[in-house]
Order: sequence, then C-alpha cells, then structure tokens
Amino acid sequence: MGLAFLMSAVMPNHVLSQTTQTQTVSMAVTGSALIRVMKGASDASTGVVLTLGGPLEAGLQVVPTAADSSTRLRISSLATGIAVSDGRKITAVLTGAGVMTGSRTMLELQLAPPTNMANFVNYSPDGGTLTGFKNLGDNAGNKSAVTLVDGIYTCWSGTAADDGYVIHYRYSNNVVGTPTARNVTVTFTIGAH
Repeated sequence: MGLAFLMSAVMPNHVLSQTTQTQTVSMAVTGSALIRVMKGASDASTGVVLTLGGPLEAGLQVVPTAADSSTRLRISSLATGIAVSDGRKITAVLTGAGVMTGSRTMLELQLAPPTNMANFVNYSPDGGTLTGFKNLGDNAGNKSAVTLVDGIYTCWSGTAADDGYVIHYRYSNNVVGTPTARNVTVTFTIGAH
C-alpha cells in the first residue's frame, strides 16, 4: 500500500494517460426518390374523366378538346451527388399495348409548375426542367415513355392539397371521323437521368 501511495504522489495521472484520440467518421448519403398522384387532400379518388362533347346548339362546332388539371404529382428526391448522372427524371407512359389505336383521338400530358410554390423546397433549380405537353398516345397507338421533367436532384414538393406538380391532361379528336372512347392507365416513374 505504501508503494501505491508513493507512485501516486510521484507520477500524476496525466502522465500515465493518453492525451489525444482520433476516430474515423464515415458519412454516406442514401438516395431516394418517391412520387405519388394526389387529388385534393387525399388520394382516395385520383381518376380523371375527359369528355369530348357536342355543342349546345345545332349548327355549332363540335368541341374537339377536353382538359383536366385537378390532380397533383408530389415528389421527394434525395440525390447522392450533383453530376448530371446523379439527376433524375419523371416519365409517363400508357399501360396496355395499343389502347389508343384506332381511337381517332390523342391524349397529351404535361406537368405544370406547382400552384403552391412556397412549399416546394428547391423547386428551382433542383426541382428539374419541365418539358411541356407530350403525346402519350393517338390514333396510331401508344407512344414510348415520355419525359415530363428532367434534372431533378434534392427537392420535395410538400404535402398540402395544392402541393406538387400540376398534372395537366389534354384529350382531343385529332383525326377526321368519329372518336372512340378509351379507358387508359398512365404510369408515372421517377428514375435515373
């Protein structure tokens, strides 16, 4: 016991202890990309009805176009870098082979800027570049997947009823003759640039 007391008095603790220590910290970003079609506050009914109608008075022109912009496309995107290859795009395509063939109609789609810009974090420039109306399908048949927004990096649209890109459909009688109704499914995808 006398030896321990003598060692404590002669050699203070700081001489026996290590004064610095290093630690490696690895940081990673796990990317994610999510999209959801919404109508109002909930997605209970996201269907859209487009009706080409006749005139209200004899002799007037048949109304050749119907449009709808009642739904929104919400997104959340966490990019892992800023190179072009790190960016994402949103595409749309009609599901079901040849569903528009022989319809004498055309279905077009565009994503328009959000109604509520305040809740869309990083809308510009990370929210991407809108590409305008794209033809999804017409009398000749379905088109390949079309790009609606390109250059998406880290951004999110918000979750309020009017948040997200405005989904704007335009349905028209684009070939002479009687149009034929169709029911189609549009598939939206957010994926690599």
